[in-house]
Amino acid sequence: MDSLEEPENNLWRLDLNPPYLLQLADHTGVDLRDAVERKLVMNAIKHPVPPGGPASVD
Repeated sequence: MDSLEEPENNLWRLDLNPPYLLQLADHTGVDLRDAVERKLVMNAIKHPVPPGGPASVD
C-alpha cells in the first residue's frame, strides 16, 4: 500500500475507533474538560504571555 492511500478498512477513523486515552478516560470517570482546563491554567502560570504579547518575544 502506498503511504498516501487510506487503509482498506476505516477502523483508523476517530468516529469509528476512539483513541485509547479517550476510552480510558471514559472508563475511569476522568472529566476531560476539567483536566484540560486545569492543564491550561497550569501552563498559563508556568509560561505567562509577555506584556507586549507573544510577538514581542525575541
